[in-house]
Amino acid sequence: MGNKLGILIAGYGGAISSTVVAALDLMTRGLRPRLGMICETTEPSGITVGSKLGAPDLADTVISGWDVVPETIGEALVTHQVLTDTDIRDVSPATKGMRPILVPPKHTETTNGHYEFGGRIEKLRQDIRQFRAENQVDWVVVVNCMSTQPTPAWSANYESLEQFQTACAKGDPCVTPSMEYACAAILEGAGYVNFTPNLATIPALLELANQKRVPLAGKDGKTGQTLLKTALAPMFKLRGLQVQGWFSTNILGNRDGEALSEPDACNTKVTSKESCLDNILGYEVDDHQVYIHYYRPRRDNKEAWDNIDVDGFLGYSMQVKVNFLCRDSILAAPLILDLARLMAVSMREGEYGPLTQLSMFFKSPEVPVGTPVQHDLFVQRQIFEEWVEKCAAHAPVKVAV
Repeated sequence: MGNKLGILIAGYGGAISSTVVAALDLMTRGLRPRLGMICETTEPSGITVGSKLGAPDLADTVISGWDVVPETIGEALVTHQVLTDTDIRDVSPATKGMRPILVPPKHTETTNGHYEFGGRIEKLRQDIRQFRAENQVDWVVVVNCMSTQPTPAWSANYESLEQFQTACAKGDPCVTPSMEYACAAILEGAGYVNFTPNLATIPALLELANQKRVPLAGKDGKTGQTLLKTALAPMFKLRGLQVQGWFSTNILGNRDGEALSEPDACNTKVTSKESCLDNILGYEVDDHQVYIHYYRPRRDNKEAWDNIDVDGFLGYSMQVKVNFLCRDSILAAPLILDLARLMAVSMREGEYGPLTQLSMFFKSPEVPVGTPVQHDLFVQRQIFEEWVEKCAAHAPVKVAV
């Protein structure tokens, strides 16, 4: 079997996704360095983590995806202004001319009753099959990079596969787009990565993933402020410093920030960002506040500001202040490439269901039932490294030509 990887992104024309596509083009043509990716970091032995695992190479990776906006990648790059004009100019004309697969309308006219999960999911399945065949890929990974959506009210249709299937076939509004992409991916044997905080891997889809033996990873990519939080909190715990309060605020001006200006969508994101602190420290922080603000002038250059109040020796109080001036898509894009390549390794290994070893990539890690959720970045790293060592023993050996 070969080792060619195909990535299908929901939200293909967004800031993160268009950055992923352009970056892949620039790196594989040797025009930009392969930095910021775990699979490209070098082990003491001198080989990269990706090579050690036998992960698909970036040069053996193709990307497409879905969007509601028919912009080309070139147009999307200009719209989002993540990359410099020089970088955009250096992206190949072929890549800049790529367009998304248009998202099927909510009520796709394919006579829902003729398909087990309804017409819309069937259309997504057809797209996955066509992409797989046209590009002759060995692994397909579907990545959810859509905007944050309000968390739906819990439905009984989520509880069992049979109920969920009926809801899909009827076009029940309880079935969200994130669930549709997850369902289509699982049915087509494609790994599914939920890089958003949107609800997707409900019990019904976990059941389906176990039946089809498909791996899942999520949710909500950990790229900036929460990455720092899950690194700093273990330090306070190690030194016995009692966290009395943690005030976090964010400003960003891209489409994600605009979507988060809607209160219900913002609540979905804030809940995800708040989930880590008590888990790491082992006690409830009474005053943990998280805020997200849309501020258009910043565009994709978001700012994360944290004020942390701690009590130390003899109860004396101290403060830590962190100001992270970062780039949203530049932090997120390499994680998409890493996750897709690591999912391909998991599929080769026959792993399925939620992948605990990828917890360090997410704000709200999803793990198998009965497995403790770990938020501590260093515990997560240890779990990942143990998995790397296990898989490295099975990695295919590259033969020099």
